[in-house]
Amino acid sequence: MLIWLLHIRIYYDEDVSSNKLENYFKDKYSDYIGYSQIYSERKIVQNVRNYSQSQLNDHYNEVKNRTKSDDMIDGTCTIVSCLGMINYFGNICGEFSLDSDYNDVFVKIFDGCLANGYVTIKGGTEKEDDDDCLSLSFSTYGLTRTGNSNWWLLENNIKDAVNGNTPIMLSLTNHSVVVVGKTKYSVSYKKTYTTGMWWWKETVTEIVTEDEEFVIVNDGWGSSSYSGLIPFSKITNITDGMQVIWAEL
Repeated sequence: MLIWLLHIRIYYDEDVSSNKLENYFKDKYSDYIGYSQIYSERKIVQNVRNYSQSQLNDHYNEVKNRTKSDDMIDGTCTIVSCLGMINYFGNICGEFSLDSDYNDVFVKIFDGCLANGYVTIKGGTEKEDDDDCLSLSFSTYGLTRTGNSNWWLLENNIKDAVNGNTPIMLSLTNHSVVVVGKTKYSVSYKKTYTTGMWWWKETVTEIVTEDEEFVIVNDGWGSSSYSGLIPFSKITNITDGMQVIWAEL
C-alpha cells in the first residue's frame, strides 16, 4: 500500500506490511540493486497505539446520530493523533486516568475542540490550532501538559523525542501523525561514470551503498503499534505546512 499525502508519501516496510518501501528506492536510485534495514539504528517508542480514523469517525457519527453525509465528521487526523498522545501519557505512563472506552475519549476531545473553534465538521484543523487541540485533550482529563509547536529544525526535534522515548505529533502538509520511532536503511545501486579522455577514456560501473533515515509514524489509518515510514529528507518546516507538537509539562 502506498498513500499520497500531497508532497509526502507514507511507505510501509517489511516489519509492518508488504515490503512496498522498495518502490521508493527504485524511483530514487537508478540501477537499484537492493536494500536492508540497519536494525542497530532502529528505535521505537513502545506502546503508542495507532487508532483508525475511519472507525472513530463512524463511532462519532453513530452516537451523534449524524446520518446525512453533510453532517458526518471528516478530516479528524489531528484529533486522532491527540488521542494517541493522551492514551500514551495517561494509560501507558500512568499520569492520569482516561475513560475506559477510547471511542468516548475521541468524542470528548472532538466536541471540546469543536466548541472552541479548533476543528470543523468537515474542514479538519488549521495548523495554528494543532497545539491547542493537544492542550485541550490533556486539560479535559485534568492534566497540565500542553501542546507546544515547533516549526523549525524538525528533524532534530523528532530525533530528540524518539531518543527521549516520547511520542511527538507531526503535522505534514495535509495530515497529522504521531512519530513513534526512527530507523535507517542501507541502499545499494550501480553507478556508472567515465574516466580519462581521448583514447584512454573508459566507462566504469561500480556498486555504491548509501544510508537513508526514516521516521516511523502512526498514520491514524491502521491498528498496528506503528505503521508508516517517512524519509527524513521529505520533512522540512512550516514553509511547507509542517510542524511538530510536543506534549510539555
